[in-house]
Amino acid sequence: MEVSLVSKASSRRVRSQRQGSQAGGLRAHADKSRVSLYAGSEPPVEEPTGAEALFEPRFADFAVPGAIRDAFGAFVAQAEGGEDADGAALGLGRVIRLDRGYPLVATERGAFRSEHAIALVKGTDTRAAVGDWVVLRLPSDHDKARIERLLPRLSVLSRWDGSNRGERQVLAANLDVLMVAQPLSKRDVPLDRVVRSVVLANEGGIRPAVVLTKADRSPSEERLASDAEAVRAAVGPDVDVVVVSSVAGDGVEAVRGLIPVGGTALLLGESGAGKSTLVNALLGEQVLGVGEVRGRDDQGRHTTVARRMLKVPGAGVLVDAPGLRSLPLLDEDRGLEKTYPEIARLVPACRFRDCTHANEPGCAVRDAVERGEVDGPRLEEYRLLASEMLANRRRLDPSAKASITQ
Repeated sequence: MEVSLVSKASSRRVRSQRQGSQAGGLRAHADKSRVSLYAGSEPPVEEPTGAEALFEPRFADFAVPGAIRDAFGAFVAQAEGGEDADGAALGLGRVIRLDRGYPLVATERGAFRSEHAIALVKGTDTRAAVGDWVVLRLPSDHDKARIERLLPRLSVLSRWDGSNRGERQVLAANLDVLMVAQPLSKRDVPLDRVVRSVVLANEGGIRPAVVLTKADRSPSEERLASDAEAVRAAVGPDVDVVVVSSVAGDGVEAVRGLIPVGGTALLLGESGAGKSTLVNALLGEQVLGVGEVRGRDDQGRHTTVARRMLKVPGAGVLVDAPGLRSLPLLDEDRGLEKTYPEIARLVPACRFRDCTHANEPGCAVRDAVERGEVDGPRLEEYRLLASEMLANRRRLDPSAKASITQ
């Protein structure tokens, strides 16, 4: 498919080109294998520096989904009419870094610092997130490119911001895998946090996996095996669980195998979870700074302040993101059902529609627990998360409640 992009002043040349005559101007080519950008003059390309330069992903590192290719082609075809063109090339790009207020977008011609088009954000809170596929305009008379359109998000990782308006913070978009980093230590593994991370992944259409870091800090082999088994039981049989010691190098290759070539994964966890150490082990270089962890509570300091992508040798792309201490749940009903499918399929059989699966008569879920068909601890965690979502919904403003229930 070939699409020509022109300004209003050159729209006549476009029409003559369609009739077979040769025309100058700027072109964007989109086909099933690639998207190309051509422009006579462009904003300056952002060149990476330092160790990160070795691992900043290029456009060719991504497999462009067919749905994204189609959406880009449709936007280009609409813009081809000349009504909103301004003498700049349109191209397909992907946001690979968010910091300093301007997204860094990778294209076939390099990476460009970009700003949002006024029409895109006017009257909304829409902003590009790391991982977003975007339509990028490269004007010849400006020092930044411009994001004209966010293309449909095929998956999204977001969390409730805690406000009474029920608004969500988008952490990343178009992820294939969410790797939940949970450090091991003398303390019990906080299964609640691990499971709610899995719920968020399932809600956003992302495949979850759990990475148990700092295995070398476990007090014994028996405790290590026990903690890993407890996590596997909590998240269910469909979620990969990998045990890692980045210091010893154990399990690093198993983590690499979780990141599909051409795909994108994000490593999610609190500060001090060993994320930066693990990323450095995957890269084979000391690229990310590593912070200290307080001994009294195993909490760490933020060493990552920007969301950015890194190309992992022998794998796909990994999003490095700041640590998150809270993951409140609000309306992740679909994610809860996907995380607990054995419970979700029994709920319609309960006698009461609002059954809490506690002490109500005729509870099909409780009956299954008694028969040994459903794990009791998994049911209790399910009930806690469902109760939390219900309580948080009650805190919302009436208009926000209405939007969630629609």
